[in-house]
Amino acid sequence: MEREEIINGFEYLSNDEVFLKEIQYRLRDAVSDLDVELIAALVKIGADPNVNPDFQYRERNHGFLHVLTLRYEVDRTLHGSEILNVLEVLLKAGADPNQAGDCNMAPIQRCTSITLMPVKELLLKYNARIDGNPIY
Repeated sequence: MEREEIINGFEYLSNDEVFLKEIQYRLRDAVSDLDVELIAALVKIGADPNVNPDFQYRERNHGFLHVLTLRYEVDRTLHGSEILNVLEVLLKAGADPNQAGDCNMAPIQRCTSITLMPVKELLLKYNARIDGNPIY
């Protein structure tokens, strides 16, 4: 299925069982490609912004915010604004800014350097707890 078909045909796709079975993988790929328009369409159809299929067999599913936070630190010069746009689309769609990842860390707890300040500010805008996950 082509990108444009997903973006323009989301109404009928929300009832397509085959498509819905693979929707999280499509979301993962769209996040990896930093494709804001496709991400927005996929979450509108029913993709869960808190479930990254790459982590489905781990004790915790990290979602996408952890991956994007780390990616911002490495790739901010070339793709910083795109990564922030993807983060915001996911947060608007209900991604949990306090979702625990490795060692029970929340994404905001990864924002320890000055280079991650824009990510930290965005997470705070969407009600991330400043202390992250207290049990950490």
